[in-house]
Amino acid sequence: MQGVNVNGYHFHFITANRQTGGHIVDGQFQNAKVELDTLSNVEINLPKTAEFDQADLESSKPTKVNRVKR
Repeated sequence: MQGVNVNGYHFHFITANRQTGGHIVDGQFQNAKVELDTLSNVEINLPKTAEFDQADLESSKPTKVNRVKR
């Protein structure tokens, strides 16, 4: 999962119109609605494309992703 997942504790968000979503790793919020769910397993469906098969998922990528998302 290295290179595909975002490391560390974070939240996921989705807008009310369900057109945009992503990860939240830090922030301050006003009037936020938080919902939590306990998971016992996770299924991840990865793209079945040549582009994804050839993607560079080196171990330094999560650090770069986390730096951008913070």
